[in-house]
Amino acid sequence: MNPPRCLTRVVLADEHRLFRAGLARLLTGQGFSVVAETDSGSHCLELIQSLQPSLLLLSLNLMDQSGLEVLHSLRQLDQQLPVLALTPNWSQLSYHSLMRAGASAMISKENDAHQLMAAIQAVVSQPAPMRSTRRKERYISLRQMRILRGMTQGQTNQEIAAHLHYSCSTIKAELRELFQTFGTLDRSQLINSAAQQGLVPIMPNPVKIF
Repeated sequence: MNPPRCLTRVVLADEHRLFRAGLARLLTGQGFSVVAETDSGSHCLELIQSLQPSLLLLSLNLMDQSGLEVLHSLRQLDQQLPVLALTPNWSQLSYHSLMRAGASAMISKENDAHQLMAAIQAVVSQPAPMRSTRRKERYISLRQMRILRGMTQGQTNQEIAAHLHYSCSTIKAELRELFQTFGTLDRSQLINSAAQQGLVPIMPNPVKIF
């Protein structure tokens, strides 16, 4: 594969150091310039503002927040930066959630290097990203993603509400929608289903009973 005609400045945001290192070597070998890498969503946003890259490779799950949260914040700052979202596996729910949040494209980490580079080249060469406006497809909202991440940390409804500054009734209403979206009946099933689709990390702590 030919390198890009002009050097593309890339920021890598992924939770795994070894994956970032391998991806950086792959990109450098193809003529890209990796200007920074991080495992933090907040640091990622700082890097974009200071370095002004021309491409962001963004993992769905970072150490401090989800890729969805980063995308929502990024699109308030920069509507034009191309973003290729990286997910542990492919799922329609992840795809539509990320595209609505402002990703240019999504690819699973299960794909090989050739497929990854093809996706990167497509994102670099395509016009400025546009948010998906399709409403019939299921997706996870920013609020729901934050609730899901709180649940993976073992937080109760009350703790999630206090942390996110929502009412408990709002949390319960969002949970009902999440149960319907995932077709699950309880919190453990919901978290396991979300983790299987790559939307949240594997739960480190047991779920609290409320």
